Amino acid sequence: MATPIVMPRLGDFMTEGVVTKFTKAQGDNVTQGEVIAEIETEKVNYDLEATVSGVFHPSVDAGATVAVDDVMGYLLDEGEEAPAKESPDASTGNRTRRDKTSSSPRNQPRRKKGSPVPSTPGARKLAANLCVDLEKVT
Repeated sequence: MATPIVMPRLGDFMTEGVVTKFTKAQGDNVTQGEVIAEIETEKVNYDLEATVSGVFHPSVDAGATVAVDDVMGYLLDEGEEAPAKESPDASTGNRTRRDKTSSSPRNQPRRKKGSPVPSTPGARKLAANLCVDLEKVT
């Protein structure tokens, strides 16, 4: 069974990493625990180890930027073929994205004039001290 090789999350705020190089070539036999790729992020360089033994089959090129949890390749059983590549629209990284225009504040209905501005008491006090009209704050 094909075991996917995914970009690991190496930090709380990590969103992507760069595969600087693969230490194994396509079709090489890999044993569990052996380093198969070098990953670079903004803060760390990381040696990615194989989680299982198998035949190495990368699905991205060295130097590619890969989102966290996206598939970078597969470890296959002997004689097994790699799964077909997914289309960009069907990949896990793109299906969670949402249309930014639909949630934009500009598309939201405006508040009626004269209705109270939603604000905390501390914000109202600070605005009064600084002579800021909360009606004009966006």
